[in-house]
Amino acid sequence: MDERLKKQFSSYHDYKEYANNIATEFKRAYSALPKEEQPILFLEPGSALVADTMKFVCRVIDIKNIRGTNIAMTSGSKFNIGLLSSTV
Repeated sequence: MDERLKKQFSSYHDYKEYANNIATEFKRAYSALPKEEQPILFLEPGSALVADTMKFVCRVIDIKNIRGTNIAMTSGSKFNIGLLSSTV
């Protein structure tokens, strides 16, 4: 990120630092599971690198396979945390 942009934020973390921190915790939490049962971690940090963070916990109700893609149905959504925009 350009230095002029960094100055606009109270803190800044690069993608590599973000990914390493998340992946380390993810591995610690799931490494005891057999390989075929371990979840896959996908990272799309977006504004999380510069924004305040939060925890949002919900229950996975069901997992459906639609045309070869697993889709998790959860008890929570963006609406539970006040994100009403359809762009989120």
